[in-house]
Amino acid sequence: MKVLRFFINRFFLATVSILLQLALFFYFLVYVSDLFIYFNVISTLLGIIAYIYIINQTINPDHKIPWLILVALVPLFGVGLFLLFSPNRVKRAHYEAYLIYLDQAKEQLPFSDDMSKIHQIDLGSYYGQSAYLYQTNALPAYRHTLTHYFNSGESFFDFLIEDLKKANSFIFLEYFIISFGYMWDRILTVLTEKIAAGIEVRIIYDDVGTLGRLPANYDKKLRELGIKCINFNRVNILFSSIYNNRDHRKITIIDGHIGYIGGANISDEYINKKKRFGYWKDGAVRLEGEGVKAMTALFLQMYTIHAKVPENIDPYLRVEFPFYYDEGYVQPFGDGPKPLYNHQIAHTAYCQIINQTRHQVFIMTPYLIIDFVMRMALINAALRGVKVTIITTGVPDKKIIYAMTRSNYKPLLEAGVKIYEYQPGFLHTKMILADDIVGIIGTINLDYRSLVHNYECGIYMYKTHALKEMMDDFKVTLKQSKRQTLENVHQNLVTMLFCSVLNAFQTLL
Repeated sequence: MKVLRFFINRFFLATVSILLQLALFFYFLVYVSDLFIYFNVISTLLGIIAYIYIINQTINPDHKIPWLILVALVPLFGVGLFLLFSPNRVKRAHYEAYLIYLDQAKEQLPFSDDMSKIHQIDLGSYYGQSAYLYQTNALPAYRHTLTHYFNSGESFFDFLIEDLKKANSFIFLEYFIISFGYMWDRILTVLTEKIAAGIEVRIIYDDVGTLGRLPANYDKKLRELGIKCINFNRVNILFSSIYNNRDHRKITIIDGHIGYIGGANISDEYINKKKRFGYWKDGAVRLEGEGVKAMTALFLQMYTIHAKVPENIDPYLRVEFPFYYDEGYVQPFGDGPKPLYNHQIAHTAYCQIINQTRHQVFIMTPYLIIDFVMRMALINAALRGVKVTIITTGVPDKKIIYAMTRSNYKPLLEAGVKIYEYQPGFLHTKMILADDIVGIIGTINLDYRSLVHNYECGIYMYKTHALKEMMDDFKVTLKQSKRQTLENVHQNLVTMLFCSVLNAFQTLL
């Protein structure tokens, strides 16, 4: 189903639009020459109006560039594509459901002035980051939460299965990909047993993520088993900007006091039962305690938005927790397109960590296709003496995206950023660590699809046990990776020109 994904891609539609307008241009010029001047005047005026409108939009300048190029090249079709795809839209019913959810979440997850004062003392200079995440998500930071990091999909899955077996109230699963195979078979077996025992099970999976992996009506089959299931943004034959926004989150909630977030989907390649690109390296984190309350709210947000009938989420957030001592803080957060999320939350969170770093910042990401703001944050950090180290994958899953990733290396390397490529296989872990005390792990790739278009999630952590485990894993992964230099990242002329063209339109990919 890669073909269908390609045809609903905005870059493909932009290319088709250019070809269509060129055809229309020559048609008027050759066959209807008397009307050509009117066609040209209308196209030019429309292009000028669109140009002025786009320039005055309050969005990242990098996001304006491809639209300006399209409008300049093909005014008629460029304006049409801009009107169709540039504004991120959600259905009115979804937005109204989101507002209802938000009111309930704020009531059940309060953040009082007293809590704010305690957080300011405990978090110190990192309080601003936490405050930003609360203001944009309405999900506060929590203490008294155990954290554990998994350095592979296999270790994550082993723990996950055991926790699912212990569920006695409810299980929530939200994944971009669910695919038939060993991993899903084992999970579904546990879920059916739990349903028979009267335990509530809910699942959200993405329609595009599961294309070619699950039957089109699989959500109906799951509902027949007793699972409350949502197939996120089911694609139909009508083009819409809505279909460009996918649910890339990976969340598991068990009884409201155990939660998982990470890069691994529910498919055999993520636990290396199926080989695709060498060894598949992934990462995830397990929370147990108060912090899971915010993860539950994050899942219920997406479920409430897409369920046809609004519901009361309070019972799922009123969970009693044992007292867990942990000196650190955890703060789950979500990100996504406008109008549900009016800020680029993940992008800002990463940049704030980089800008605030004093000694060292470590990043693992499968893709590195970043905008000017993040590029300059990394460059400026390196220039002020911060040790900036990035590990990307050396075995790509998408060759074009890999070429674009490597095209971003040069300015970073010139500034002193150290870049490594993981050699045993495909690196899919998504995390950032700074100064050994703060970091984020989740579903967020450093590319435009994650940072702008998709629904994503992550966990911001301060002085937690999982951060130490993440640091240990980074050191091990670094030894398995090859350092990149200006000499070995040189691209031939054809590849360089190809990437230059794609970079101009990268926000559409």
